[in-house]
Amino acid sequence: MMLQSCQSSHAGIIELQNINDQYNYCKVYSLHVKLNNLEGHNFPSLCKDLAMKYIKGGQYARDLDSTKSVIEDYFNSVRPSDDGLDVVLIDIDGIFPPNPHSSNLFKSSINNFVLEAKNLKRMLVLRLYMNLQAGGWSIILLSREHGTRQNVTISHLLSAGFRDWSSLMMRYVSLVFIMFLSYTQDND
Repeated sequence: MMLQSCQSSHAGIIELQNINDQYNYCKVYSLHVKLNNLEGHNFPSLCKDLAMKYIKGGQYARDLDSTKSVIEDYFNSVRPSDDGLDVVLIDIDGIFPPNPHSSNLFKSSINNFVLEAKNLKRMLVLRLYMNLQAGGWSIILLSREHGTRQNVTISHLLSAGFRDWSSLMMRYVSLVFIMFLSYTQDND
């Protein structure tokens, strides 16, 4: 009787520890994928399940709202200088699908909740973007996508409501690298 009472009174603690271990495992795995530029198609199903619970349970939306509040509080406390040299950099790769053929950590299990979360994130960033513009900030958009996709990227930005950015910076193949390759091939 005593053992059963002990087990039932501490069951929640064991379960919480298990969820934290799973979360930490998925967090480390995700960082490993990002840091090493690995494909995410072998993302563990345990992590997919945790991510879905995170989105479905509304925690993702609450975390986004909290992040937005912190950003807005900061930019409400500072103003851009009159010289026009103060800018805000926004990485747009997390807002738009950079390339429909590129891998996605949830490609095999995309559903309405993931799409809803992506739309929520895009709307939040758009609101921040518009507030920053209204506050007089110059905005530079950054993308790791290749510059050959600039027209597609601009089309995504415009269709989502982004307008009048100061600059769009995308990845380009270095001319120096191309010249080096050409030189080494000519001398072989």
